[in-house]
Amino acid sequence: MSRFENRISGSDSSRIANDLADVFVALYKKLPKVIVLDIDDMEDTVYGSRQLSSFNTYFDGSCYQSLHVYVG
Repeated sequence: MSRFENRISGSDSSRIANDLADVFVALYKKLPKVIVLDIDDMEDTVYGSRQLSSFNTYFDGSCYQSLHVYVG
């Protein structure tokens, strides 16, 4: 997955984000006045040397720091 993520350009990333937003909004039959997004991070511990992992002092270890988006 990381090789795929590293191949796309900034403009491709922007286009994908806009397309995902359009799909998300299209899921509503009637668009609500407000959409609340709850964005949380999650620690995914890694062992050894892994590409794109980093040391996180809060979790006191090497990990991937993924983001989760919830609709409330």
